[in-house]
Amino acid sequence: MLGRHWLLLVLTAIAIAVSIIVRHEVFAAFSWNRDEPVYLWQARLLREGQFTAPAGGAPEFFRPWLAGLRDGAFFSQYTPGWPIMLAAADFVFGSPGIAVALAAGLVIPATYAFALELGFERRVALVSAAVMTASPILIVQSGLYLGYLFSLGVGLWFGVALLAGVRRSSVGLLGLAGALVGLIFLTRPFDAALWMLAFGAYLLITRWSEVRSLVRSGLWVLAGLLPFLALGLAYNRKVTGSFTQFPITATDPLDSFGFGLRRIMPLWTPINFTAWRAIRGTGRNLVYLPQFLFGGYLSVVVAGGALWCSRRDKRMIALLALGLAFPLGYFIFWGIYLSGARVGLTGPIYYVPLFVPISILIASGLVAVWQRRERLGIALAVVLVLGTVPFLVNQLHDNVRFSDAQAPWRDATGTDGERALVFVERSGPYLLHLNPFSSNPIDLDSGRVLFAADRGPKNLELIERRSGRTPYFQSTDTKPGVTTSPPVPEVTMVPIEVFEGTTFVVHTTITNTTGKPVILAYLRDGKHYETRVLDSDSRTGETYETDWVIGAPSAAGAGVTALQRELSNIAFGVQTGPDSDRAAQRPLLEQQVSYRVIDTGTAELLMPARGFRVHFDRKSRPVSRRKDVSAAITVEVEEAHGKRLGS
Repeated sequence: MLGRHWLLLVLTAIAIAVSIIVRHEVFAAFSWNRDEPVYLWQARLLREGQFTAPAGGAPEFFRPWLAGLRDGAFFSQYTPGWPIMLAAADFVFGSPGIAVALAAGLVIPATYAFALELGFERRVALVSAAVMTASPILIVQSGLYLGYLFSLGVGLWFGVALLAGVRRSSVGLLGLAGALVGLIFLTRPFDAALWMLAFGAYLLITRWSEVRSLVRSGLWVLAGLLPFLALGLAYNRKVTGSFTQFPITATDPLDSFGFGLRRIMPLWTPINFTAWRAIRGTGRNLVYLPQFLFGGYLSVVVAGGALWCSRRDKRMIALLALGLAFPLGYFIFWGIYLSGARVGLTGPIYYVPLFVPISILIASGLVAVWQRRERLGIALAVVLVLGTVPFLVNQLHDNVRFSDAQAPWRDATGTDGERALVFVERSGPYLLHLNPFSSNPIDLDSGRVLFAADRGPKNLELIERRSGRTPYFQSTDTKPGVTTSPPVPEVTMVPIEVFEGTTFVVHTTITNTTGKPVILAYLRDGKHYETRVLDSDSRTGETYETDWVIGAPSAAGAGVTALQRELSNIAFGVQTGPDSDRAAQRPLLEQQVSYRVIDTGTAELLMPARGFRVHFDRKSRPVSRRKDVSAAITVEVEEAHGKRLGS
């Protein structure tokens, strides 16, 4: 039997080897998809025997991306099926990546077995497995810590077990089918429903006269499914407090199916997911789908021709049912709109199951042509290979470039061996989003580096609570956000200093970078705003220095500006213009210093200052945008009554 299937074994081994190579060479520093570090975080959590992670009393600093919060603990928005596989691979093989490779390998014999079970001849089944092995979707996805290939492989084996069980009236196979779809339920619950819907529809259409037998078969499938269903609901109860509430909607109720306001995480700006956006997202995913097929767009012609020639063949119903279930099912999920923006990098992720029926149709067309004219069949195969290469090369190149642009985040953790508290600047409210390597130890205490989201003035409170760690900013010179061609950022570790005292002398150095004659320096703290005219006849490159004296509320007096709030930023800025009036109306460049008023007589300042460009919205409220303004203004604390950290 081994000799009979030697080519299938070779294809499977190739898929596993390609996965390992792609993961190390293409995605060495992760992909654009931030689900990857989230899955690894959850896998590490499960390996330590935990379903939730403590928030350390400061969830606003330590909350990972795509993590919910309940009773002072974090939980992943994902169900545990795929993270369990990653954790098991890490335990057995010492690397969670082996689970990814095995998932890629699982798809190849599953494709072969699925084609055979549908009644295709062995030659077509083998070519289908080869087409799937050579498809860019498998090659690209096999390098990611994502569960789409795992779900695909298990889903195909579910189909094989179900169809064979019905055909043979085998209770064992039907129970196995139930267990397999149960495993998908633990991994991607909605996908489990779509797999059952696709194959259920096929069986009902082709075996309508045997409906009673199908009901009995369905009961045996249900028997195999129930233990996994119970496990999934029990997991829901553990992490969300409700058997029927899944982690994804517990994390954010707006992250759900249907049209209307949708959002991926709390504190994120929701979007209005409309039918038009669903059409756009679906269309974009379908347009890019051929680029991830073996043969590219030409393969669509081959598959379409095979489908047309076999249009009266009942086997086509199974392929069509599987091919339609996922586009129709995900049409009302707003993720199809989000994923469309990155589909050119890693493929139509929600449509991965479509690639198997299309691969079988491509294989049918190739074999049919080859059987009629052998040379023409060989020529067609060569053309399909040539049609694959350009897209695959571009995909790998773009993903390498994207991953390389994230490597500086991985490498910038130098803290001279200190126990460090590292605030990821411009991270937004969540870790693992801007910096995919900002994963913390589960207990938030054992690691040398403890990452925290940058919360502005509130950073002072966490620094005090974690006083045994030396604070740093992890800074970047690029804007946050995912693009298809990201620049390689410069990521630096900047030591933080905290000054404590009653009054502080803040020294500002201002350079005329605009050539405007009037130079204004200003101080802004809440509603308090004061300015100084430094020069009315300035020229480009001229530099000015001015000091501001600020202090705690009790220190207010002649020459001392009292800090206005308990916790805020005070800004020191510059404006330029042809005259004083117009200078005061121009956009502002400023350095903001975070502060905390401890009591009426003591305050803290956090340095370094951070640069911003400021404009005013329609309600005349200042809106700050992070920007390096050091060419125009620099700020340092020149005098203070004591320095608590970084001295």
